[in-house]
Amino acid sequence: MRRFCTFLLAAIIFAAISSITVAAVPDLSLADAVYVYNTDSGLEVHSKNADKLTPPASTVKLMTAIIAYEHYRGTFDTVITVPEKAVDMTVGNNIGLVAGEEVTVDELLTALIAGGANDAANTFAIEIAGDLDSFCDMMNAKAAEIGAVNTVYKNASGIDKEGMVTSAKDVALISAYAYKLSGFREYAGITRYVMDATNKSKQRVIHNRNYLLSYHIEPKYYDSDAIGMNSGFTQEGGFCTVTAAESNGLTYIIVIMNAEKDDNGDNSSFYMASKLIDWATSSFGYMTVLDPNTIVREVPVSLAKNVDYVIVSPQDKVEYFLPLSTDVSTEITYKMRLDSDTLTAPIYEGQKVGNVDVEYKGKTIATVALVTKNNVSASTILRLLDYIKNLLKSSQVRIAIGIFVALFVSYLLLSYVQFRRMHKKNNNKRR
Repeated sequence: MRRFCTFLLAAIIFAAISSITVAAVPDLSLADAVYVYNTDSGLEVHSKNADKLTPPASTVKLMTAIIAYEHYRGTFDTVITVPEKAVDMTVGNNIGLVAGEEVTVDELLTALIAGGANDAANTFAIEIAGDLDSFCDMMNAKAAEIGAVNTVYKNASGIDKEGMVTSAKDVALISAYAYKLSGFREYAGITRYVMDATNKSKQRVIHNRNYLLSYHIEPKYYDSDAIGMNSGFTQEGGFCTVTAAESNGLTYIIVIMNAEKDDNGDNSSFYMASKLIDWATSSFGYMTVLDPNTIVREVPVSLAKNVDYVIVSPQDKVEYFLPLSTDVSTEITYKMRLDSDTLTAPIYEGQKVGNVDVEYKGKTIATVALVTKNNVSASTILRLLDYIKNLLKSSQVRIAIGIFVALFVSYLLLSYVQFRRMHKKNNNKRR
């Protein structure tokens, strides 16, 4: 029985250890570039060729949608008449918009974000800026504002064009920006949308082009944890997929760029994105790297009453986004920097006396104030003696004392001379 209990205990311990072991990064060999980004911490989770310039393909429509969303914010019921110029320039995926057709901004945003419709993208470009070049100027300016410094747009739809480039990291930053726009994710999450008949078209049904989101077209790619953002294909840009995922209050952006078909002829970008969702959400999280109750130090105190030291500790608790396999006790280091090696009473609880740097892999990830944990009263006698001691160290005081001593000695000498003269005079009188 004892041997069985020992075996059972070992099995439980092994299971607990196994449960926190971080899985290996999925195979990403079929993608040219990958970036996984945690929006809450602003930290990179994983990357492959993240800064490599690549054709943006359908990810261009994320920026088109951002410009349109912010331009019409609060007026999504606005009716737009589809310009002939927008229809004429449309190639690739579209919902068949017709010149002169009247559609709402809300319908166009759904067609653009969920359906990846190029004619919706071109309609917004012409309607907002008047011409495609001017709209691209707006897109490039917004990319620079967001921090996507390697991105250059030359159309609104993502159709391959020489000189139009981006990077997986830039796409992640743009996607994170879009994701934080109130209501944007609702458009991205629409799986099937019935668009009402218009003045020039019958009712349309729009399906989300990101097949991670639904069973409607390609059920084999479905992932219940995916929050759709964008997906598409071009000859030069390959298969591209952008998706978001949320777990334990954390949000991740997963970007797959220029992916190939797998051995079965399937879109590998969906499979890789799905595996990265599982890997990221189970392998990372916030961990306590600084606890005021465990990181303490005793600092000598002078002029104190009945004590020789005071306890100092960090003012705040710090949590940091890390791999869950991180051993905080060995991988996190601390550097305490006191304003003075010795403190002087009186000292008050919560008094700042220095800082502590929290370091991970040689990088400072947080700096927190060091504060005293309790009050320390000063000794009146010790303070008085210290005051006198410091007073005596003053050059001005030493000069004054020297002058006083010299005057006092002079006074004594003069008094002694005068006394001798008087004594001699008195002796002469007696004679």
